Amino acid sequence: MSIISKLLAYCLGLLVIYWLFLKVTGHSPASDQVILAYLGALTAGIIAIVGVLIKMSGDVRELRGEFRQFMKHVDTELAHINTKLDR
Repeated sequence: MSIISKLLAYCLGLLVIYWLFLKVTGHSPASDQVILAYLGALTAGIIAIVGVLIKMSGDVRELRGEFRQFMKHVDTELAHINTKLDR
């Protein structure tokens, strides 16, 4: 989903730039077409950003779980060391 929305955002962005260039040079894409293409590119870009954020939140959640397991392991190892030092 993220790759498709990124590709769509790039294509629509290039289309907007091309149409704006045509509009500035006096050729005839309608203003509505340029605005709709811009809004489409903006929407696709937002979808791509949301996809990346969702992936990053999953990675952070996984990292948090690994960190908790590491801390439990460190606590048990420190408890073992503590019992050995108490003898």
